[in-house]
Amino acid sequence: MQESRPSITSLARPIRWVIIILVIALIATHLLGAFKPSFGPVEIMETYELNGIGFGARTLGVLAIVLGLIQLERILYVLERGDPFVAAVVKGLQRFAILASLGFVLVIAAPTVSALTSPGAGHVTITIEMRDFVTLAICLVFFVVAALVGEAVRIAAENKEFI
Repeated sequence: MQESRPSITSLARPIRWVIIILVIALIATHLLGAFKPSFGPVEIMETYELNGIGFGARTLGVLAIVLGLIQLERILYVLERGDPFVAAVVKGLQRFAILASLGFVLVIAAPTVSALTSPGAGHVTITIEMRDFVTLAICLVFFVVAALVGEAVRIAAENKEFI
């Protein structure tokens, strides 16, 4: 007996809601990190202090990630409608990959940019962790997925011509 798995069409709506929650959480944590509010025993703290230029770089990175997540939400909206092999999905995946990669590079670089632009910065330590490499590798995977879906769109269009 064959198991029935949920289709992408049925999974798209719940994943879209998760993305919307992620966008709200990302914006909220970025803003809370800037203002460092205190909620009784809970205090929002940064792991590093950023000057204006570093904060600007991180803000641009967060904006790129948010725009990338919005692209992903649009892709899921198209998938929810039925046909996964359309040009809109390919373009959306390409935009998502570009925006996510750019965003993560800017967020990763923000502390270094901040340290390099601080007055009197003598010794600057650049820290890149394994999770940074993994995150960028995942972004690169989306470029490959976009190329594969692009090829699937081309094959689907070719098959429609024969029918």
